Amino acid sequence: MATVLRTSGASKQIIDELGKKNVKIESITELSTLLKEKKALLVVEQGQSEKDKLDLEQQFSIALNNRKIKYDHTVKRYEAFVTQRKRMYSEQIAALDMQERKLHKGKLLQRLFQAFKIVQIKLQSQKIHNKQQNFFRQSKNKFKALEKAHTEKNKRLNEKKDAFHAGIEKKIADLKEQILAIETTLKSGTYFGAVAELKMIDCLARLPDQYYVINDVNLRLDTSMRFDDEWLKSAQIDHLVVGPAGIFVIEVKNWSHKFSKDGDYFNPYQQIKRHNYVCYILISRFIDITVRSIIAYTGHIPQKPDNSYTKVLPIEKVNGYITWFKETKLSSDDVRKIVEYIKDEIENTSLFE
Repeated sequence: MATVLRTSGASKQIIDELGKKNVKIESITELSTLLKEKKALLVVEQGQSEKDKLDLEQQFSIALNNRKIKYDHTVKRYEAFVTQRKRMYSEQIAALDMQERKLHKGKLLQRLFQAFKIVQIKLQSQKIHNKQQNFFRQSKNKFKALEKAHTEKNKRLNEKKDAFHAGIEKKIADLKEQILAIETTLKSGTYFGAVAELKMIDCLARLPDQYYVINDVNLRLDTSMRFDDEWLKSAQIDHLVVGPAGIFVIEVKNWSHKFSKDGDYFNPYQQIKRHNYVCYILISRFIDITVRSIIAYTGHIPQKPDNSYTKVLPIEKVNGYITWFKETKLSSDDVRKIVEYIKDEIENTSLFE
């Protein structure tokens, strides 16, 4: 078995993107099963959410009614207290008025003698009257305070209900968003590419022990250069195989016949040619070796141009092509040196991303 380093780039991209939407998976092979589970869970959650909403409305109605009963009881008790106080002040004022009238009925000499007492009664009466007015103001404020407190408590209760409703709705909305994300992923070109890359990795892993398979290889030149009348700076290679037979740059395509015919894509033959050249420039710094190009496909692939040296093969035939080369081009030490160099280059390239 070959030594396999790193994983599928497209697969990692999918896992990372879905992770941002709280869809946690270890492998894209889990997606179809996970989608079924999420849809089944959505049905259960929607049924439960309706039940929770009804329960909440009932609890809210009961709590609201209990608050009203308590409020009404408090108001009635205070109203009784106010009524009793009003009666007390009225009786005190009436009693003083009666005393004053009696004093006024006497003869002039008696009234003059009682003048001081009459003044005292009037002052006392005014004092009680002031206390009564002050009590009325306090009572009015008290009723306002009771009403405000009651309103605030009902408001907080409503806020709790709304927050609970929002929590239920968010849970359903999040689940729907996750389902949509999975469905969108399963229809995406990135997913079909990832499936093909994983299939390719599975095949390449069965190469002989002397081979290394490095996946999702990002390489970067020190400076940009012109290549086929275009600027070239970096390469993102699906799979790089290093072994006794040499170095193989592999690009994997999983295209439908329609997509392949439409031509709305970057030319795969030009793409792998550029990737091959970046790889060659870097490796040739310390060893002179031919870098071969392979386009491994499932589905359909555009016709290869006459001037292309790229080998085009179904995924399952790639291993046979690699092992067909019997001449040893690289010693085991050379293979290890190249692999370590590529690993360092990948790490250095990641610093620029």
